[in-house]
Amino acid sequence: MNNVNSLKRELLAMQEKNSFWRFDSFMMEQLGVEDRRSAWRIFREKTNHREIATIPTMERWFGIGGYTTPKRSHIFEMVFAMNLGVEKLNEYLMEGICEPGVRINDYQEVIFLYGLGKSLSYQECLDLIEQFEEKLEWGIEVCHSTNTLELQQQFEVKKELPWEVFLEWMGNNAGAFRGYSKTSLKYLMKFKQLVLDEVERITKEELEELLVEVGYDKWRRSPKRMLKKGHEGKYIREFMYNAKHVEAEQKQEILTLVQYAYYAQESNVRAITEVFSVVNGKKNGKRRHGLVRMTEKRMSDLLNVAKLKERDILSGIAERTLCRLERASQHECPDWICQMVEDYAGKWKGDGRSVQEMLQRVREFRKEHQRRCALVQREDLLPFVLYESQRRYWKSVDNAEEAYEAEQAKADFMVLANQTMAACNMACLSEKYALDSALLACFQQDEMYSYADVLEVVESMS
Repeated sequence: MNNVNSLKRELLAMQEKNSFWRFDSFMMEQLGVEDRRSAWRIFREKTNHREIATIPTMERWFGIGGYTTPKRSHIFEMVFAMNLGVEKLNEYLMEGICEPGVRINDYQEVIFLYGLGKSLSYQECLDLIEQFEEKLEWGIEVCHSTNTLELQQQFEVKKELPWEVFLEWMGNNAGAFRGYSKTSLKYLMKFKQLVLDEVERITKEELEELLVEVGYDKWRRSPKRMLKKGHEGKYIREFMYNAKHVEAEQKQEILTLVQYAYYAQESNVRAITEVFSVVNGKKNGKRRHGLVRMTEKRMSDLLNVAKLKERDILSGIAERTLCRLERASQHECPDWICQMVEDYAGKWKGDGRSVQEMLQRVREFRKEHQRRCALVQREDLLPFVLYESQRRYWKSVDNAEEAYEAEQAKADFMVLANQTMAACNMACLSEKYALDSALLACFQQDEMYSYADVLEVVESMS
């Protein structure tokens, strides 16, 4: 790690200040009070004492007896209970809990959105969701290519229709409600690839310098050798295995770089290590002072969200089908559900194929599977945005042969970050958030630091 004294001083000052925006701060501002207990009392009055969650949990939303952030589902119920509108719903989602705004491609959220516009109650929306789900059938083709903007435009036209007609429109377009943002996913994939491209470029540059030192360049240019294009990694390995004049340590270093530069590696691991680094050989997702490391599992789940969401939708259809069969006192489970359970949850060891047994298995699968249906958040994207912004800045400085200017580098980052957040329907960069402040602290006058530097400093202070 670099000499991080200036970075550490700023992060320590931020830690001591400890006044970053959380849901309790957000609610105090929304309700026009300066203390959390007053906010809690007003909130209870405005929601008519509705138990959106347990009382201790709701108190912790306001920093009373601890702190926790409401779930996304809690926000929807809260907005209905407080008789707020669509604009406030997005504000509560994006600024209150730092999640994306309403997802127009999620059938539950679009029904809540419709309900707010039609002044329906929360329960009436739940009833509409149930009606929509009951009409979903096995074999539905989940469309992963539907344009979110196109769906939004259609919704704007259909949102004034009576609920029967509105549900019919949704049913005719059921496959479009895939439940995740393709835009956010595209940005994550794009930034991840940019990281990998940069790692490969730097690796090949380091490798080229070392190969010149050990004489590989002279060896490969020998007229005796007819080397084919596209097999560079193979030839370097062949040379190194026979290079008696190269010390073992240097030989191993070169072979490791060859592996990184020319042979397939687990790309998630390489990208995570580059952006988030590793502490004491351990990769973890523990949150410290509002900052969190990306884990291999989370990255994998984020990038596989299309498959995971599709499985969630189809297993939901299976569960509802089995519930109907159970109510009708049917005992034999349909073959398609048995096959789905085997495909998703593994081969069934027992002989039982009854409705009750399969319903239990499907519910167990869904409970575990839904934990994996992670959606791209600000905290997933912003560290990658920082990496790419800094890469672009260093490239521009090198090309122009200019010195590092902290304010310009920070301004460039803010532009890229805000463009990305706006495209993904997320809150723009703001120093009121702990993560954003930490990212902006990377631009010190003496040097530009990485997010990995920030994490290492923060973890050393814990």
